[in-house]
Amino acid sequence: MIDGSTTLGQSSGTRWEIVRWWEKRRFEYNAYVGIVGLVSVVLALTASGVAVKEGEDFVEPFALLPGAALYAAAANLCYTAGWIYDVVAYNGRPRANHFRNGLQFSRLLTALPGL
Repeated sequence: MIDGSTTLGQSSGTRWEIVRWWEKRRFEYNAYVGIVGLVSVVLALTASGVAVKEGEDFVEPFALLPGAALYAAAANLCYTAGWIYDVVAYNGRPRANHFRNGLQFSRLLTALPGL
């Protein structure tokens, strides 16, 4: 589970260690955002069934695949921007609050279609 802790171990907290700190949390970030995205799409498709006539599709289901891939790429690009900012504004340790705020924002943005 993502704890956002700032622990870097026994080291002094170099810029590369900050990058590793962020990268160590990327998989879990993607898992959280991916699960929220899946639930959001299911909710949006379920709700769209009420809004359109029977036999019509709100959106072509196969059209969602490239959109989801582009969204995932954009989310990871923004995640990378988080550690780039952290390295540029270096203060010797990762900024766990930026990580947590970015994760919350990403989950909210991803949930919007379902809401």
